[in-house]
Amino acid sequence: MLFGLLILEEAVHKRKIRTTLFFWIAWIVMLFLHAMRSEDVGKDTAVYNVIFARLSSFPWSKILTGTITYWDGTGSIVVENGYKLYNKIVSCLLHGPNAIIVANAFLLMILLYIVIKKESPNSLLSLYLYFTLGYYQSSMNTIRNAIAVLIVYIGISSLEKKQVVKYFIYVLLATTFHSSSILFFLMYFVFKFPIEEKNVKVYFRINVLAFAGISFILPQIKGLVPAQYRGYITATKIGTESIILGAVFIILFFFVFLSMKREERTTVVERYQNGIWLELMNFSMYAMGIRLSQAARLAALFGVWQIVFIPQMLQTIESKKRRQIITGMVVVGMAGVYILRVMINNIGSTIPYEFSQFYRIIGG
Repeated sequence: MLFGLLILEEAVHKRKIRTTLFFWIAWIVMLFLHAMRSEDVGKDTAVYNVIFARLSSFPWSKILTGTITYWDGTGSIVVENGYKLYNKIVSCLLHGPNAIIVANAFLLMILLYIVIKKESPNSLLSLYLYFTLGYYQSSMNTIRNAIAVLIVYIGISSLEKKQVVKYFIYVLLATTFHSSSILFFLMYFVFKFPIEEKNVKVYFRINVLAFAGISFILPQIKGLVPAQYRGYITATKIGTESIILGAVFIILFFFVFLSMKREERTTVVERYQNGIWLELMNFSMYAMGIRLSQAARLAALFGVWQIVFIPQMLQTIESKKRRQIITGMVVVGMAGVYILRVMINNIGSTIPYEFSQFYRIIGG
């Protein structure tokens, strides 16, 4: 709540030095809470500790080929090679049982800072959206995906400068942390297709209906898909949280978009074509998630961009008073969404929060 009040106050009285100070205080607090949590905070935190412990014991020659098993020696945990190498490097620097949690927190928050600095005209609001939309706490469970998404977004910043090769390098790097990032190789060609303001709502309807239809077709042909990817196209019922989150994204975007004047909307579409496409793909993944719950998870690849796209849209509003009012409504609305998500499932079992014992971090 304090976070939101600071944004509202800064929307009225813009003071660059104070805004920067508030941003860094919030950033440091988020880093601290992410790094200092116990392995009971988040459903998958303990698994990442297992991965780190196993990879730490592997010689360099076995890092990419060795089998990562659970503590009891059963089963196997599959992670991408880039994340394996990253874990091994961290193990050379930190040795505590929770060392990888600390390292992941630093990497995530540094990447988040870079994306916000490059793209957002309102850094404090972007940080607030990352928190209230649930991405911050979700990253405690899906850290590989969260890191990969932010790496890709840095690449998108390069693409906006016509640095195509650099974009593909970032996407390739991201896929070594989470293979789902491979979709952004295809997104390069999507980004090249222009959209006009008058067609945004039409594209929205077509995309959502098309991907909803695809969700009924894919399960019928899963036998033709490699075994490791069949889980993404197996028909399963979408969860309540995914339905609510998909609705929130749609409402948030169209609330801001339709609150703008026609010429402001035209400016947004012309200036932020990539952002429009990422929004459309985000909505489409949730539509496909009606039948394929895994598709709703893929939506995170595209949806996180809202943390910079919403501030970009708001910045385009010419009237200072109207911009302040709409910003205030977004801040209040997202606070309500956050409370609702906590009530539904504690955002991936990250609440109640518990600190890790310090000796588990430094390796005493």
